[in-house]
Amino acid sequence: MPYRKSVFTLLGCLLVCLGASFSALTWSNQTVTCTQTAQVTLPTIEWNATFGLGYYNAAYQIIQTQDGGYAVSGMYGSQGSRLNCALAKYDANGNLLWNHSYDMRFFNIPTTGLLQTDDGGYAIVGNRDIEVTLAFIKTDSEGIPLWNKTYPGINCIAWGLIQAHDGGYLISGGQGDGKGVFVKIDASGKIQWSKTYEMNGFHRAVQADDGNYVTLGAGRLIKIDTAGNILWNKSIPAVLPNDPEHYLYSINYVEEMIKATDGGYVLLARAVNEDKNRTETRLPLIIKTDATGTIEWNKTYGKTGEIWPYSIIQTDDGGYAFAGTTSSDMILIKTDKNGNELWNQTFDNNQNDEVAFSVIQTSDGGFAIAGKTKDPQVYSSGYFYIVKTNSGALIAQTDDLLPPVAIAGVVIVVLVIVGILFIGLKRKQNNINSV
Repeated sequence: MPYRKSVFTLLGCLLVCLGASFSALTWSNQTVTCTQTAQVTLPTIEWNATFGLGYYNAAYQIIQTQDGGYAVSGMYGSQGSRLNCALAKYDANGNLLWNHSYDMRFFNIPTTGLLQTDDGGYAIVGNRDIEVTLAFIKTDSEGIPLWNKTYPGINCIAWGLIQAHDGGYLISGGQGDGKGVFVKIDASGKIQWSKTYEMNGFHRAVQADDGNYVTLGAGRLIKIDTAGNILWNKSIPAVLPNDPEHYLYSINYVEEMIKATDGGYVLLARAVNEDKNRTETRLPLIIKTDATGTIEWNKTYGKTGEIWPYSIIQTDDGGYAFAGTTSSDMILIKTDKNGNELWNQTFDNNQNDEVAFSVIQTSDGGFAIAGKTKDPQVYSSGYFYIVKTNSGALIAQTDDLLPPVAIAGVVIVVLVIVGILFIGLKRKQNNINSV
């Protein structure tokens, strides 16, 4: 009897210890959890490529094409000549497949309007000559022009181009006097309507979930219907201090706007102010709004003057990534869905200076960045510079499931001990009975 009592006492102690061990863990929805430490693996370059047709070259837009490769548009020119448009096509491994130049005779206006159309071809919008005449090129899948149209009666410096749900195109831009302009054309390039707005020139537009359009002027987020009528017009106030007693000005210079997966909008900007001592603060800025243009949050990054941002995307994990330049290198900054910085990575091309103007997330989870690289000792030189990276990795600090192996191990040990005790008890009882 004393032996049996000691056995059950020991068994009770084991069960209490087991229960205490599990109680010390965090329970979430009845699941045993534990804390895991964050680890970051930064993205690294898989390949890079340079391209140029003249003395000066710069890539302003990159897209991933339907075949998994990449198309890059930009400008090129020689000393003393006007700039022209170039389109280069790469396969998924960075091999140049073809390139074309288009005689648009740009007047120092970048080709930020590039997209692959539903038929596999490409559409490019820009401006010609010193009069900045609006120009539109539609090509086939090999970059061969199908039609090339100019619109002399339309005063629009083009900055943005999207393909509308009806198969046509919406061009957004501005005028020399600062007014905003929308031009809607059909799939054949015929103008359906154009409208001018008494507000500063528009950046790129996006198509809202309801089929209407949203764009950004200087300090304002504007939504229009499919006929160009304004539906709402929201102010985006400066985020840095602007107390007139201490500051001369405070402003957000917006570089790009995208639509978020929740139906809201994300603005990438430079937040700039200057105090009365002539000390300037300049920081990258992300502003997130809901679908009605109401601001949900904003975040700034880095130190003043450290980063100049140009392009932003929403990533597959719901967060964001934006690209730009430091004093000499491309930089890519990754955030979570609330704009908190997760990591940043710079990309250097030997002794050259690099600028990133466009970034996309690729189908394999990595990133493709387009911009230019130049010798800092040579004025106005440069080449297209394209960088393809892998995805890197982030293991966030979260409450993760306790590994099943650990749970199973504890259970097995307890069962083995209990089995040994009962076998010993049984043998003891048999010995007593045999006496």
